[in-house]
Amino acid sequence: MSFLDAGDRKGVLLSEVETYTKHQPIAAFSVGMHPTTNPPTLIIQDNALMDAFTIPNDQAFIQFYLPDDWVPGSDLTIEAHWTSGEANEVADNTTKVKFQLDYQVVATGGSIAGNHANSPRSQEADYDSNTAWLDQRVEVTIPNADLVGFHYVLIKITFQNPSATPLSDDPHLIVIDEEYTAYSLHQ
Repeated sequence: MSFLDAGDRKGVLLSEVETYTKHQPIAAFSVGMHPTTNPPTLIIQDNALMDAFTIPNDQAFIQFYLPDDWVPGSDLTIEAHWTSGEANEVADNTTKVKFQLDYQVVATGGSIAGNHANSPRSQEADYDSNTAWLDQRVEVTIPNADLVGFHYVLIKITFQNPSATPLSDDPHLIVIDEEYTAYSLHQ
């Protein structure tokens, strides 16, 4: 079996190919590449540096190459770990957030303008506790059909108004986890 990496750089003959789910964390403060217009506010809670997003305007950006070990034909999931910093979480128990990604996928020499036809993608999640500063997660999947043949991904991150009662505080982004199916190479 042969393997051609996502960048179409070199083929490698493999005697055995296995796959596994790989996680690539990106700290919230390094998601940054904060724009000059509507950046999230950097805040500190004990040992955590986070981005606090005012809904629906604040935005942050991430950009990355599709990893060389990404299995073409598999999805890419962007998982956000977030929390609420409201001092009185009784008011926020069962409230919602809506995490949204606007994205574009680009091949070398291709246009970076606009959004992909399937963008934006969003997902709602509950804050399900009476306690402040608990890690919560929400994920959005970019389907494989949107990725095949491209080399890198440009993403704008926002939190939007949910369909039900929103948090009483800004959602605080702790870390982004890029999750994908990767090749595990054995000889």
